[in-house]
Formats: sequence, C-alpha cells, structure tokens
Amino acid sequence: MSPRYLEIAKISSNVWWNQARDAYLSGLGMLVQAIGSADMIEGASAFMEKRKAQFEGRAKKPAS
Repeated sequence: MSPRYLEIAKISSNVWWNQARDAYLSGLGMLVQAIGSADMIEGASAFMEKRKAQFEGRAKKPAS
C-alpha cells in the first residue's frame, strides 16, 4: 500500500473513533446519572412485572 493511502486510512479511522468515543462517553454519563433513580427502578420493575410504569411527578395527559 502506498504511504498516502495509509495516511488517509489512518486519518479517517481517527476521525471515526473520536466521534464514536464522544458519543459513547456522553451516553455512559447519562446512564450513570440514571442508575438507581426512582424512574429507572420503576421502569425496570414495570417491565419485569409486565405492567405499565407508574412514574410519579409527571403530569397526566388530558384525554383526547
């Protein structure tokens, strides 16, 4: 392979990796904030019990 091709491949790979890393870290940060929260516990419990989640502190949608 030519040195120019290798340079382009390396730059492209680095650009992709940097974007993927930033998105991963952002998502990981949001997940860490949610772990153990009342909403996450209720959501997981509702899923396991096969029922609709009852989140507290949310305004009910008016009937249409």
